[in-house]
Amino acid sequence: MSNTLEFTLPELDDLDGLTITKILVAVGDVIHLDQDILSLESEKTVLDVPSNLSGKVTEISVSIGDTVSIGDVILTLEVSEGAEAVSTAEPEQVAAAAAAPTIAANTDTAPSDADMHAQTLVLGSG
Repeated sequence: MSNTLEFTLPELDDLDGLTITKILVAVGDVIHLDQDILSLESEKTVLDVPSNLSGKVTEISVSIGDTVSIGDVILTLEVSEGAEAVSTAEPEQVAAAAAAPTIAANTDTAPSDADMHAQTLVLGSG
């Protein structure tokens, strides 16, 4: 059995009235938790918004160029009965995931004692 759930724009670090610059999914796509589904732009920032739901996209309620606010319906998903638990992510968690840059540590080239031999040299006085 399947259910229909709506993905609404979560609170994004006190940003509101954002313009959609890209829609990264299409009707019929199967999306997963934390998958980026659209890009938004304000006067100060551009950010990708991840989904807090998993399922098959059945309807997209917005278009590129639309201005959206917190709580606006972005898309509708068909989810299996057991998938409802996926939608329990708090809006603050979604906002943090959207705003946080992804940085991967390169541990392949760092020697195991690298932090023990770090030195700081300061040149100049201001």
